Amino acid sequence: MKRLYIYGGGSISRETIRLINKINLKNKTWKIEGIITKLRGFKKSIEGVKLFDEKKVKIKANSYAICAISDPTIKANILKKLKKSNIKIATLVCPDIHLYKDVKLGSGSIVLSGSQIGHTTTIGKNSLISFGVDIGHNLSIGDNFTILPNSTVGGYVNIGNNVMIGSGANILPKLKIGNNSRIGIGSTIIKNIKSNTTV
Repeated sequence: MKRLYIYGGGSISRETIRLINKINLKNKTWKIEGIITKLRGFKKSIEGVKLFDEKKVKIKANSYAICAISDPTIKANILKKLKKSNIKIATLVCPDIHLYKDVKLGSGSIVLSGSQIGHTTTIGKNSLISFGVDIGHNLSIGDNFTILPNSTVGGYVNIGNNVMIGSGANILPKLKIGNNSRIGIGSTIIKNIKSNTTV
């Protein structure tokens, strides 16, 4: 089994642990070594998995890491550190999900249960696709992308790097969402969004 460290400490870490357990039921792949986070002094584990202080942890050789955090900026910074340390990056996809052969999913991505990704779609590195998300066909999505539960993205949408889409949001087809954008919970997007914009 491959050794895996999870960066996080919040609810997405919990869901990532459950996802790994689901993956391991189908095909024993991952051994979770621990969760790397900023220790707050009162927790020692999450879901029975040991917590490590991010400033003190020493990752074992030939290990993998995954970033279970929603904030795109924090995810991007962690990915840079991991690349400098030559740590392998895991990709975790719920085994119940069907991926078309022409879907390209970047390394370090997490896809949780109940989601679907349309054909001819490219999703960048270090992305999080949460529960019940419907991503249309012929999309281009950048790195460090986060989309939270029960959101929908129409076909032919172009999404930049470091974008976060809140729960229950809807993006109409053929739109462009610029880099570093934030789309709030329950929003319906009917026109292009410029880079560095919060909607």
